[in-house]
Parts: sequence; structure tokens; C-alpha cells
Amino acid sequence: YRVIMVDEYQDSNVAQFLLLQQLAGVEEHASCRVCVVGDDDQSIYKFRGAEVQNILQFQHQFPETKLIRLETNYRSSTQILACADAVVSHNKDRLGKTLVAAHGEGKKPTLVFLPNQDDEASFCADLIEQLHEKKVPYGDWAILYRTNAQSLTFETEFLHRKIPYKVVGSLKFYEREEIKDVLAWLAFLANPRDQIAFRRIVNKPARGIGATSQDKIVSASAGSSILETARSFKLSKKASEGIQSFCAIADELNSFFADKNNSEEKLSAYIQAVVQKSELEELHKADDELTGTNRIANMQELINSAVLYPCTNEGLLDFLDHIELDRTLENEANEIADAVTLITLHNTKGLEFPRVIITGMESGVFPREDKTGAELEEERRLFYVGITRAKNDLYFTSCALRRLYGRTNYMSPSPFLHELGEQNVRMLGQKPASFESVSEGSRDEEGNPLSKKWHVGLGVYHDDYGHGQIVKAGLSEEGEYVISVSFENGGIKRFLPKYQSSALMVEENV
Repeated sequence: YRVIMVDEYQDSNVAQFLLLQQLAGVEEHASCRVCVVGDDDQSIYKFRGAEVQNILQFQHQFPETKLIRLETNYRSSTQILACADAVVSHNKDRLGKTLVAAHGEGKKPTLVFLPNQDDEASFCADLIEQLHEKKVPYGDWAILYRTNAQSLTFETEFLHRKIPYKVVGSLKFYEREEIKDVLAWLAFLANPRDQIAFRRIVNKPARGIGATSQDKIVSASAGSSILETARSFKLSKKASEGIQSFCAIADELNSFFADKNNSEEKLSAYIQAVVQKSELEELHKADDELTGTNRIANMQELINSAVLYPCTNEGLLDFLDHIELDRTLENEANEIADAVTLITLHNTKGLEFPRVIITGMESGVFPREDKTGAELEEERRLFYVGITRAKNDLYFTSCALRRLYGRTNYMSPSPFLHELGEQNVRMLGQKPASFESVSEGSRDEEGNPLSKKWHVGLGVYHDDYGHGQIVKAGLSEEGEYVISVSFENGGIKRFLPKYQSSALMVEENV
């Protein structure tokens, strides 16, 4: 070939890089001209095999390369680009560039601190409705989040307020296979005469109970309990073993409420047990590993949504009624061209919207807790991609509380929000103490061994005050390491962890 051109080179994988070298005849010193176009700051698909080093090392792999920086941005305003540049400049592994907006200064992006995820969804809905009254189309808006599971709260809020929306790159929450599976289990446990639920779950995962056996059991039940009918129904050896296994799981889950004497237990614990004991967790975890889906995360979000209900049979019925109402509203809502877009950050690549809200900006949500080094830099590039989808208006939302791991957790703002620079955003809501203290706290803590265990954002439990979260940490004037803990009752207490090890404990998954 005399000329080879490659677009979106930042998304190429190692095999494609090697192929390009072979086609270009690099080792043979062929006279082929190679032109690649890409943005290293938008390399966000490592989970699909993309290798950012392909573009970063291109000048070394292809001799006599000329680097041309395309720095004029025809989408976003200067103020939005200032946020994007402030964040991505924290990455060490990049070629570097300074974007210049062709469309002028624009409005300063807004950072909003909210009490919890329900308030987050309500804030988004209020903002959209207020501007819609001023003739701003619903279709101008995009709500971005890190994982598909986060769509549930927004879908619920928008359904009840009749705000048209579309979920891009995924099914709507209650239409997802794994969610239908869990809800079928819950429906059958609440009503063992439910034929549809029984047929969906009895052979999932496979237990050797085929359609013919299912038909016989349902027919024999004659409108009574399918579970009781199945328990004594005569089938082939394989099907009989499968149905007994199914009945044993149902019996164990049916006894769950009777075993719970603690009135403070939430329904999320029950649904967590359903997901695990039904073997749906194991089944869909295997699917996630094979196909890169987020089915476990979606089931976890369903579990999180049950935190608001008591762990009783009545709580289960109320939970199912609530979901049935949402599904009814969803079915009644017609597909409308003018609709708000709900979309993950990964799926926004190549898209643009007049108005963007990037939600869930908390440590542990975005970026994920397990991200460090090169993976953290990719998370930061993902944030950069989200920011640069906005043309005119840009909002960031961060919550003080979020339902995670089947309970309500204290959250600390995403470290990416600190990187935005306060001069680049206007702030609304109550700024968390942890947001104000990070810069000085990290300086004071440096070198102190206690800082590794007792740090800002950590969940703790105190014998006298209950559950809380560290919102400030550092050295006192006397040189003692001091932490400030915000407790669920609203109070903030200061402790010297060096002397409080017996009364103050670290909580997992908080």
C-alpha cells in the first residue's frame, strides 16, 4: 500500500497495531505513508481490548512521524473545556493538548451537592421541567452515569412525573433479563400460585425441569399452590431431583421473615438472599465475565432500592406493588422523539448534547474503588469524555448518601471533583466537610501511619454514636492525629483514633 489511514486510533488493540505495522512494512522500511487520527484523552475501552499505548508510542514505533495537534473544538464552550482540561491534565500518560473553543465563553458549569440519590433524581427532573416550560426540548438533555444500574432512580422519577425518556445502549431497567428473573422469584414467593413466575424461574439455572414437566405441575395445581403441588408430584428421576431442589430453595426463602426478629432489618437483606440462594447470582456472574455485561450490578441496584422497605412479608408486597405501578406507567408511556437521554458515560462516545448532567460523582461510584494507576487514568479519561459531550450547559451532581450494598451509605465526593478546580465551577447545595478538607488533610496526614487506616470517606461504627463516616482528618496543633466523624444522627464528633481503638471500628463496604 502507498497510503494507509486509520481513524479512532486510540481505540485500537495490540493485534490491530501489529497488523498496521505489517501492512505498512515498517520492518522492511517500505515507503508506505501512514496517517492515524485519534485522541489519547478519549481512550476508554480497555475492557474491550483497546490499548492507549498504541497512540502514545506511535512516534517511536513509526519513525519520522509528524505530530499534528487539532486543538480547535467546535462543540463545547470555553468554560466547559476549562473543566475538561483541568481534570485530564492530572493524567501523566498523555500527549497533551490545549483545546480552544470556537463557540465562545459560555456559562460556567455547575457542581451540585445533594443529600441522596432520590434528591439527585428530583433535582434533575426539576431542572428539566423548569426549562421545558421555557420551551427547551426534553431531547436537549442527557443524564450520564457510570453504570447502567444507576438508571433505576431516574427512570422511576421520570415515570411518575411523566417526563419522556429513552435509555440508550441498554434496555430499560425492568426489561433487563436478570431483573425479570429476580422479580419472578419475589412474585412467586409472595404468591405461589403465580404460573408465569413459576415457569420463568423453576428451570433457571437448568434443573432438568422441561416445559412438559412444568405444564403437568401447573395443570395439577388447579389454581392452588404450585409449590405444594410440585413438592409431591411424580416426575422422572432427573426432573424430580430438580423440583425438590427448587422447593428446598423456596422453603428456605419462605422461612426468612420468620427468622428475622430484628425490626430494623431491611427488605434488601431478603432480596440479597433470593439472588444468592436461587443461584441467579452465580448464573449471571458467569454471563458478565463472558460478555462484559453488568447484570450483577443491575441486581445489586434492585437490592439497593429495597432498603426503603421493612424486612417483612408486608414490606415485600409493598415493594412489588411499587414496581408494578412503575411498570404500568412505563407501558403507558409512548415512545416520544422529544425525550431525555439516559446513558452510561462509555456509550456517550461520539455523541453530543446541548445540556448534560453527569451524576453519581462520589468516590467509589466514579471512579470505582478498585481503580488505581493506569486504570484510574482511564477513569479520568472517561470523565473527560463525559464533560466534552456538553455543548452549552453542564452539571455535576454528588450525593452525601447513596444506597449501596443493600444499605444506605455515607459517601464522599469524587476526587475528580477536586480536580475540576473551584474557580471553574459554580456550586449549589451544602458543600461537604470532606470536600473542603481534602487538600489540607492530605498534607497534614502525609507520613503518619494512622492516616492509612483512618482516612476521609471511611465508614466507621462507634459504640455510643452508631454508624458514621470520617469527613475530616489531619494533625492537631499538638501533633496528634485527629478525625472528625459525621454520624447518622446528624452530629459530628472528633476522635483521637490512637486512643479509641476499642470503641471505634472500621466498617466494610461503606
